[in-house]
Amino acid sequence: MAEIFGWFLDGHPLLINRSMWRNFPMIRSKRWVKDNMVLLGDAKATAHFSIGSGTKLAMEDAIALADANATTHPTVEAALGQYEEGRREEVEKTQHAADVSLVWFEHVDRFWDFDPVQFAFGVMTRAKAITYDNLTLRAARFCQGGRQGICQASTRHGIRRRCRKA
Repeated sequence: MAEIFGWFLDGHPLLINRSMWRNFPMIRSKRWVKDNMVLLGDAKATAHFSIGSGTKLAMEDAIALADANATTHPTVEAALGQYEEGRREEVEKTQHAADVSLVWFEHVDRFWDFDPVQFAFGVMTRAKAITYDNLTLRAARFCQGGRQGICQASTRHGIRRRCRKA
């Protein structure tokens, strides 16, 4: 890390705060509704904090629950069923992205020797929510640098890779 941020540290040492990587509790509930009780947010499903979606999921749950109750349903049970059915796919997609991100960070040591641009590219695309094509639209110059780093690294490791000019 000191090497990556050396330009910013200006010769000062990198200080560590003895942070420990904790085991993240993965919660996946088969049912979110029981009678007239409902689970929202992290009570029903967690998403690893590396993608920063916990609060977003909880707020979207609350909105979906309010919407389900505001629509005309013959019973509370039907409204709660709509909430659960309507939210499940989005929650599971977010959890999958979070799982992929978690695995990336658990094995971050594989990427320590990467060029800083290539490392940053990996961090940004780790959960597959941002793809290479999507990132190219947002930051073409950055992706060009990332592509060059990948091609150089592939060549260093004896991997033949077709790298075209952008």
